[in-house]
Amino acid sequence: MANGLDQDIFELTNDVSFALGAHNLTIGTHDEAFKFSNLFVQNIYGYYRFTNIDSLKAGRPEMYQYSFFNDDVEGASRRAEFPVRAYSLYAQDKVAFGNVNLTGGVRVDWTSFPKNPGDNDLFATRFDAAFTAAGLDWGGRRTSQVPDHTMTINPRLGFNWDVSGDQTTQIRGGVGIFQGRTPYVWVSNAFGNTGLDYTRFTCTGAALSPNSVADPNAQPEGCRTPTGGISLPGLAPSEINTIDPDFKMPQVLRYSAAIDRQLPMGLIGTVEGLYTKSLNDVAYRDLTVVGFRSNAAGADSIIEGRHVIKRVTATGFGNVYDVTNTSENYSYSLTAQLQRPFRDGWSASAAYTFGKAFDVNAVRSSTARSQFRFNQVPENPNTPPLAPSDYDVRHRIVADFTRQFMFVHRAPTDISLIYVGESGRPYSYTYIGDVNGDSQDSNDLIYVPKDASEVRFASTSTVSAAQSWANLNDFINRVDCLREARGTIIQRNACRQPWNNRVDVRFAQLLPTFGHQGIQLTVDIVNFANLLNPEWGRTQFVNNQSETLLSRSGTTDTNGHVLLNSFAPKANVFQQSDLSSRYTIQIGAKYTL
Repeated sequence: MANGLDQDIFELTNDVSFALGAHNLTIGTHDEAFKFSNLFVQNIYGYYRFTNIDSLKAGRPEMYQYSFFNDDVEGASRRAEFPVRAYSLYAQDKVAFGNVNLTGGVRVDWTSFPKNPGDNDLFATRFDAAFTAAGLDWGGRRTSQVPDHTMTINPRLGFNWDVSGDQTTQIRGGVGIFQGRTPYVWVSNAFGNTGLDYTRFTCTGAALSPNSVADPNAQPEGCRTPTGGISLPGLAPSEINTIDPDFKMPQVLRYSAAIDRQLPMGLIGTVEGLYTKSLNDVAYRDLTVVGFRSNAAGADSIIEGRHVIKRVTATGFGNVYDVTNTSENYSYSLTAQLQRPFRDGWSASAAYTFGKAFDVNAVRSSTARSQFRFNQVPENPNTPPLAPSDYDVRHRIVADFTRQFMFVHRAPTDISLIYVGESGRPYSYTYIGDVNGDSQDSNDLIYVPKDASEVRFASTSTVSAAQSWANLNDFINRVDCLREARGTIIQRNACRQPWNNRVDVRFAQLLPTFGHQGIQLTVDIVNFANLLNPEWGRTQFVNNQSETLLSRSGTTDTNGHVLLNSFAPKANVFQQSDLSSRYTIQIGAKYTL
C-alpha cells in the first residue's frame, strides 16, 4: 500500500477588542490557507495470497492483486493534491444588565476549493447513457465537480444570571449555530478516485496468478497466460468518488442550560442540559443505487425482510460514492454534579450523565467506500434511518477524591482516586455477504427469525441444518436485543457492550527547592483495579461495533430467504481489549518556577 499525507497550513488571526460604554466588543478574523497532498493506493507493491507454505516457497500464489499509476493519461495524478481557502469574520459583544451577563456574537465562515479534480469524460458519457436508458435523471454528474464555495452564518447568544447577586445561585445557558471543520481527507477522496489515476486488477486462481516477485518496483503488470506470459486482464470496475456540488461544511444548532447552586457544608450542585441538532452533517450515498426492484430478476422482491436494491451501472465503472449532507442527526445529555472544592486538605466530586445520540452514519473512516460499506442498514443504503450512534453512551459516572497530607513542612503529598464507569457502546449484527443486491458485503443488518421456517442453513458433514438452527435459536434466546427483534430486521446499534469500570490512582509529591520553586514527582496508575487483581478492570468490546453473525452461502434465495452457512454454538461475541484491560504506570516530574 502507498500511503502518505503532506499538508501546508498558513494561518492568520487578528482580533481587536475595545469598550464602548457598557459594551465590551471584539471584532476579528481567522483565515487559513491549506495545501494538501494525499497518496493512498492499495496493492501498489503487489498483493499475493498463497494456499500454503509450499506454494509460498515455490512463489506460486493462488491470487494476485496489483495497482499501477496511469502516468500517461491526461488528467491523472499520482497524488490527490488540492488547496483549500477558509476565511472567517466574527464579532462579539459582552454586556451586563444588573446581575445578568450577556454574550452575543456572529461568525461568518467562507470556504472555497480553488482546484477541481480530474475530469473523467468516459465516466460522464457512460453514466449519462446508462441513466437515460433507465429513464432516470442523475443530474449529469462529473468527477471534476466540487462546490465553488460554501458560506455559513453562525450566530450565538449566551447568558449568566447571578440570581441573588452573591453567586449562591447562578443560571447560565446559551443557543448558537456552530461550524466544525471537515476532515479534508474526505474531500481528498474525490481528487484521488476519478478513475483516471491508476489501474487495478485481480488475478484469481493459481493458473492466472503470475509467479511472485520480491522486488516491489518490478511487479507483474498483468495475469499469467496459458503460455506463461503476462497479459493485462479485463480490469475491475473503477470506484469513483464525488462531492455533492451543494455540499456544505458541518454545522450544528446547539442549546445549553444549567444551574449552579451553593449547598450546605460548602458543596456546589450543578444540573446541566445540552441538546445538539445537525444542520449540515456529513453523509454518504452510492449514486448507482436508485431504489428498489419492483420484480427482482431470478429472485423474490423481498429477501430476509427487505426489498432488493435496484442499481444503474456503466461498463468499466463500479460504485460511485458521493459525499453529501444530512440534517437528521441529533444528541442530548443531562448531567447532575456535586462538588466539594478543596478545603481542609481534601476535595471530591461526583457526576452522572445520561445521554443519547442518534445519526444516520457515524462517519468513522477516512475513505468513502468504508464510510458507506460499513454503515449498517436495514434496506436502502442511500436512505439509512436514524439509529443510536456509535458514539452513544447512555450512562456515565465520574467521581474523584483527593486528600493532601503534610508529612514534611512545605512538602505536601497528594493522593487521588478517580473512578470512571460507563455503559457499553452500542453494536449491530450483520450478514457476511450481499443480501439485498446493493453490492456491499458487510452492511446488511440481519433478519432475526421467529422460528425454523424463517431461516435456511446449508448442511455439512459435521453440522446439520437442524443443528445450525438449534445453535442460532439458543444464541438468540440468550441475547436480549436479538430476542426482542424476532420476526424483524434488527435495528442498527440495538445491542450493548458490557458496562466498563476503571479506577485510577495518582500520587503527587512536592519537593521544595528555592523560594517558591519546587519539583513535583508524580506516579499515575491507570486501571488500578487490574493491578490488584488481574481479573478486575477488564474491558470487553465488539470489533468495529459490528458482529457478522450469519454468513450467506451462494447467490440464490427461496421463499425470501437466502441459504446460510452452518452456525456453530456461540457463547458470546465479545473480545477483550488488550491494552485497556491492563494496568499501566506512568512516572513524571515537573519543575515549577
